Amino acid sequence: MIYLLFVVIIFVGFMHLIHYIVSREDNEHKPPFMIKLWLVPLLALLLLTIVSAISFLFSLTLLSIGDYFNALSFPNTYAAFTVAIYIIILFVVIESFIHPFMYAAIVALLKKRPTKFTALIVNVLGDTLVIYVVFHIFPHVSISGLAAAFSIALFVSMMGQMYLLFEYVIKTYIFRTKKK
Repeated sequence: MIYLLFVVIIFVGFMHLIHYIVSREDNEHKPPFMIKLWLVPLLALLLLTIVSAISFLFSLTLLSIGDYFNALSFPNTYAAFTVAIYIIILFVVIESFIHPFMYAAIVALLKKRPTKFTALIVNVLGDTLVIYVVFHIFPHVSISGLAAAFSIALFVSMMGQMYLLFEYVIKTYIFRTKKK
């Protein structure tokens, strides 16, 4: 029941976000109300589907890490899915709100911009704390300690860096082919 309430809240939030994007003030004309009536829920459902698919893959990753290393324990796969959704949503919140403040504090303390490596360390440490806190919020879901949370955060960070490398290679290849 709590999961259903959580999904409804996320769906309504996505609907609000999509409605804001579709209705924003630009020089182009706004779509008519009848188009927005079906477009906004459809786009929100699309976003919810993508978040659910990513959460499902992340929950499978968490379950396999838990089985292989005995560092995580879940009572069932639904608990792993719920934990994965909370972790992903908190990653987005942390990346949007907390990390900019952390970078500003680093700039204020060091009097210069942080390097990419320093920013990556800050991201991994913030993600470690998020994972550790989320695992302690839910009953019957446990993590063996900060080392396991750090390992998961490092894995997620490495996957993100590999995605960025893949994106860079694709953009470079497409840019080269368009030049010719």
